[in-house]
Amino acid sequence: MLPTDLPPVALIALGVTLAIIFAINRFGFMQGRAGAPAASAGAAQVAAVIVDPTALNHATAAVEGLTMAVTESNVIARQHARATDRLAEQVESLGEGVDRLRDEVIRSAAKMK
Repeated sequence: MLPTDLPPVALIALGVTLAIIFAINRFGFMQGRAGAPAASAGAAQVAAVIVDPTALNHATAAVEGLTMAVTESNVIARQHARATDRLAEQVESLGEGVDRLRDEVIRSAAKMK
């Protein structure tokens, strides 16, 4: 049931929109189904020929190499973090020593006056 109080332009736009939706639904999906690959033995053989076992071996070796590189990188990052922590502790200790020296210099200067 379409309301009759709509302006003619709105009715035409509604009709065109419904026609486009119907055409896409009817013809678009049919072409999509026709273009789908067939699930046959011939298609499986073609897919088996496309996949080269040596390429898979190369890809596996590349992934293993990347895994080793990432593992080594993680080890290096942990070592770097430990070294940075040790440096931070040494800088803190050095700062405390400088503070003690400053206090001693101030005390010595106060005694000289």
